[in-house]
Amino acid sequence: MWGHSVFYQRINGIEDLEEASAGATMDPVQLDRGPVRGELVFAPLSDGVLSYGRYSGEVSIRGTFGDQGLTFGILIGCGEATVCSKSVEPGTFGVFPVGFDHSAVYHGGTNYLLFDIAPETLEAFAEEEGYVLGPRVLTTANLYQPSQPWGRYLRQQAGEIVNQLRLAQEPEDQPFVAHALRNQFLRLAVTSLASVSAAERRDEDLQRNSSKILRDVHEWLRARHGLDCDVQELSSYLHMSRSTLFRTFEQEAGISPGKYMKHFRMAQVRRALAHAPNGN
Repeated sequence: MWGHSVFYQRINGIEDLEEASAGATMDPVQLDRGPVRGELVFAPLSDGVLSYGRYSGEVSIRGTFGDQGLTFGILIGCGEATVCSKSVEPGTFGVFPVGFDHSAVYHGGTNYLLFDIAPETLEAFAEEEGYVLGPRVLTTANLYQPSQPWGRYLRQQAGEIVNQLRLAQEPEDQPFVAHALRNQFLRLAVTSLASVSAAERRDEDLQRNSSKILRDVHEWLRARHGLDCDVQELSSYLHMSRSTLFRTFEQEAGISPGKYMKHFRMAQVRRALAHAPNGN
């Protein structure tokens, strides 16, 4: 499973980081005079490359991701960090298509794990595991901040993979280690991306159904003349939870369902006054 021996380099200054990053088409720049210390580990597999980086200091990185496939990454730890102009925190994961121009600024160091792999390999593994990946998650660069429990799990699992990489001094004698690490990281990737795909499908369904929902709400309010209506009754009528109801109204109408019903009642009153005899 190992393509070549694991490459390990200690970082004792920005020069070491520049030298180690040259082959990965990354250009690191030191932002202050503080020390840059850490390590880089590259583990070529038969169908991808696992890489781990940890270094202190104030550093910016600019370059191109993935010359052979897409890159899936997990941010294990960091100080103040910005990746692709987006503020990130530990637990953030991202996917970057082949040839994506990447930029990052780390204040206080960083600690990350990456896997450069062909998209079709990731899709095949997802299918084997019973997951469905949406087409956009593999073709669009994005960063995702998961829930705190999932973010902690990603960091823990990534840390275990890193520990195994450090122990793999003679990888040719440990093909089972390479296979286990590959599958462990791929499983983290596909479960994370499958959750993103599921959320995107829910949002698409919500968007398709939201206009119909507002029409149903309008007819329901008209039938009741806008009187004696509350959010709980409305959610029961639509057979949806309060949280889904609020999210639908915020996305479609830009206001809460309570305010929507209040505006409907006020409009009913204005219409009634306008049609009253003598305008009274």
